[in-house]
Amino acid sequence: MTKRAPPPGYHIRCDDCDTDTAISREYYMVKGSVWKLAARRLTTRILCVECLEKRIGRTLDSSDFSDAPINHREPSRYSPRLWARLNTCPRFGRRLLGAQDELSRMGLIELGPVIVPPFASNH
Repeated sequence: MTKRAPPPGYHIRCDDCDTDTAISREYYMVKGSVWKLAARRLTTRILCVECLEKRIGRTLDSSDFSDAPINHREPSRYSPRLWARLNTCPRFGRRLLGAQDELSRMGLIELGPVIVPPFASNH
């Protein structure tokens, strides 16, 4: 079954801070191992990025997200914070090639250098 973005007018509230993740554009799917670190109780269903990071005690990076289609959409469908996490290299903690342009287009301040992953090399 394919998970889709919520329809307009649909509310999906963060279990911790009550932020509407549909409005804030923070709907995503992390790997089961990451969710197990965060889900303190069986009733935990939805967490915004900030609350998930608080629970696991670190910043999310691209390796934390599953291959679910919801994690592979056009940048405008995500909050700037979620887009940055989806495009952060886990080894170096820096944004991947292409993410910097999208963050600039979204009006964010530059946060650091962009790295080129080995597979994108033109050698």
